Amino acid sequence: MVGGLTWTGNRLFAWIDRTLLVLQIVGTQAVIETSITDVDLHHSPARDGRVWFVKDGLLHSYDVATKAVQATTARPGLDATGYTWFNGTLVSIGASIDGTRIFKYNPETGAWTSRVVPGTPVLPAAINALGAGPDGKIYSYAPGDAWPPKLEYTGGSAGNKAHDCEPGQGPPPQDRPYALIGGSYGTVYMGTVPKYGKRSGALTVWKDGTANQQVHQGNDCLAHRARHGRPDGGQVRQPLLPHR
Repeated sequence: MVGGLTWTGNRLFAWIDRTLLVLQIVGTQAVIETSITDVDLHHSPARDGRVWFVKDGLLHSYDVATKAVQATTARPGLDATGYTWFNGTLVSIGASIDGTRIFKYNPETGAWTSRVVPGTPVLPAAINALGAGPDGKIYSYAPGDAWPPKLEYTGGSAGNKAHDCEPGQGPPPQDRPYALIGGSYGTVYMGTVPKYGKRSGALTVWKDGTANQQVHQGNDCLAHRARHGRPDGGQVRQPLLPHR
């Protein structure tokens, strides 16, 4: 399984069956620079030349320049859904045996906290995005919660279309949108996965202001990241596929 595909620190990071690969893109070739085993799914965006992840239960850093892996004493105690940065602090949310936890770590001081967040789902598997808001709060979206924007954008492989809908009125019928990124010039790339046991997902490319979509069928698209205006995708049949 390919997951956690990220272009950060001028490197492509790919998580494959608990191994984190750090790849350097040379032309159209991906050259493995570092391979780190027994790594939990998801890793942070690069900051100050380092990428952060959990290995053997402890938070580790990877220095892009020196290729050095360094362990910390921080123990998040959760299955991270994702990472973000806020005012120099690394923030993650995820499931643990006692509920949903939020983890914070300050790379400068080494100080960290991991605490249960009351009032959140016990298993936050449906929480698929995490980000810092302009008001100093950390925001995450879970289905069923109130959605602030006037329009909600979704991508589905049932009909392979980009949809927008008014919150409260429900989205159009769709299979599971799994990866969604915005590219250059208003282009949106959506990867979908079908029902279990099927291989009928698709990559849908849609440009704002146009009525048509370009659909690439026959692959479940699990992860996307944009690089130089072009998306790189992790797929079931072709684990690392640059979309040109």
